Amino acid sequence: MVKKPPTSLKPSPRRAASGGVRGVARASGLSVATVSRAINGVPGVAAATRDKVPAAVAASGFEPNAAARALSTRRSRTIAAILPTLAHSIFARFLDGIERELALHGYALVVATTGGSLAREALRASTGVAPKR
Repeated sequence: MVKKPPTSLKPSPRRAASGGVRGVARASGLSVATVSRAINGVPGVAAATRDKVPAAVAASGFEPNAAARALSTRRSRTIAAILPTLAHSIFARFLDGIERELALHGYALVVATTGGSLAREALRASTGVAPKR
């Protein structure tokens, strides 16, 4: 007999404890869609309805999951910096400034190095992945 792979992954302990957006919806007495719109600041949610959500978020222990948001929105809010090396202090100062500015706008920074290889730099820039060895 062939074992079937699981059809769904187990939720993380944090998500299981909070119940996710569904848990917030249960705690607030609102629909999942309304809670989602209120959390994301979408216009069209009445002020009285929007005011119920923060208490329900706190009560349920809900914390937004960046990976889940990236999957649902198809936007990771991640920027890559491809550098030849990290051996020079100018690159560290450069990355520090970029990271601070990106964080102000809700973005994360991922750094990759190419070892000074123009071919690796071009490959990483065009595909966004490391070359196979």
